[in-house]
Amino acid sequence: MRRQPPEPLDLPGLLPDLLPIPQDDGPRPLAQIAYTDTYAEAMSYLRALMAANELSERTLKVTEYIIGINPAHYTCWGFRLRALFAVAKGGAQVESTDGSTTTSTLAQISEAQKSYELNWLQWEIEYLNRVAVQHEKNYQIWHHRQMVMDRVGELLAEQKDKVKEMIRSEHAFTAKMFDLDSKNYHVWSYRQWLVRRFKLFSDPSELSYIEELLSRDVRNNSAWNHRFFVIFGSAVRPTQEVVDREVDYTQNAIYLAPQNPSPWNYLRGILAQTGTPLSTLLSFCLTFAPISTTSSTNDVTSSHALDLLAEIYAEKAKLARNGEFQKEREENKKNAVRALELLAERYDPIRANYWDWRKREVLAV
Repeated sequence: MRRQPPEPLDLPGLLPDLLPIPQDDGPRPLAQIAYTDTYAEAMSYLRALMAANELSERTLKVTEYIIGINPAHYTCWGFRLRALFAVAKGGAQVESTDGSTTTSTLAQISEAQKSYELNWLQWEIEYLNRVAVQHEKNYQIWHHRQMVMDRVGELLAEQKDKVKEMIRSEHAFTAKMFDLDSKNYHVWSYRQWLVRRFKLFSDPSELSYIEELLSRDVRNNSAWNHRFFVIFGSAVRPTQEVVDREVDYTQNAIYLAPQNPSPWNYLRGILAQTGTPLSTLLSFCLTFAPISTTSSTNDVTSSHALDLLAEIYAEKAKLARNGEFQKEREENKKNAVRALELLAERYDPIRANYWDWRKREVLAV
């Protein structure tokens, strides 16, 4: 969405009692930044507010104005968050010079106070919605949103239905952002935080949404990463049924796009998390990379299968070091070398030096 400049703000009229503090670059600045007069004036008033530790609605207006000019101003975002929490908890206040404030526990907050605070926080979320759509790659917005939503979660802790409604709303907005850019790192980080903060690891809607994204683009590595986090990121170990389901799902995705690295990496991750040997994938890999001497090199449809086969055969060769298994060891070494030579010479020559190094490691077994 095209960025909209902020509406003009009469700062002297809004802050008649404050003396603006201009930026002091010293008597002979070496590389002075050429700020616009509008931005320089706004920052002068922000410095005055910060010097007075004023956490008020006026501060919210000034920070919104500055963010409209420079949305990546993290100091401004930080001061805005402090002001927001202060105002939302019952009106303007001025912090002491040591930065301390009096914080009430949830038990001490009346329902009317909670409602008042929630209204302020909801208005802030609506503001963030507008800003986020204009500045998709701005990470300060998402950290700010995280802090706000964390407080909302505290206030609604005992109201499960409202928490679910809030989560649905957040899911809907992140989905809107993913429609703009399905691989937006900042939005994915926030979505991951939502899962962790509100314990959504077993929420069916989380997994179904990931599957929806992957059905649109099976190469969406961000969605694959999030799926792995949802399945394996909690303290609860997934059941064997879930693991088998994930293996089947991933293998089906590989059939759709054999050269897509994301599901291959996901498959490796499943085996690593469950302690399953790579060799269990041998027959599956051979489907995409038949490497017998009688097979045509044109039959290979995935370099990732070749890579995995090289690892599998190399590991099998290491396990067959006893003299009685000499023939088996040499056969496994030969297969591993063939896979690595195909990678170096035809399917991934840009990394030929790496594959050659792997080959030397295999031959040394």
